[in-house]
Amino acid sequence: MANQGQLADNVFRYEAGHSGVPRKGAALLQGIAICGRCGRRMSMRYTGPNADYPVYCCRSDRDQQGSALCQEVRALAVDALVERVVLDALVPDQIAIALAAAGQLGQESRQLERQWALRVERARYEAERARRQYDAVEPENRLVAGSLERDWEDKLRVVEAIEQ
Repeated sequence: MANQGQLADNVFRYEAGHSGVPRKGAALLQGIAICGRCGRRMSMRYTGPNADYPVYCCRSDRDQQGSALCQEVRALAVDALVERVVLDALVPDQIAIALAAAGQLGQESRQLERQWALRVERARYEAERARRQYDAVEPENRLVAGSLERDWEDKLRVVEAIEQ
């Protein structure tokens, strides 16, 4: 049901309250920019020789009434301003965010080291157990001794691989 809801929300109908799915392109506010004159959603248009300059366009008047465009705004200047505002809002918390991220990375590193230490410990235990089984076998049981020796060697290889 959640997937069906997401698919229904990805429909390109802003008037009905659907946010739509982002399209490809470099514009930061594509799909969410709202016209300052009429209050309707602005669409995207790319200009330039390689179509690499985004422009926010309000086409609602032209699409609905056949009149001229409501307005067009170059996206690079608007996006730069939005970026600056967002980054300025994060500056006071930037140190706290960096410290929290470093703490989280350190904790994850310690957890990984602990997991590897437990793996090595378990592999060494298995190798020691295989050695004890080999030592406990009667010399007359050559077939059993041979299979236990192979098992012991396999366990020693596992220990070496994990330690590396």
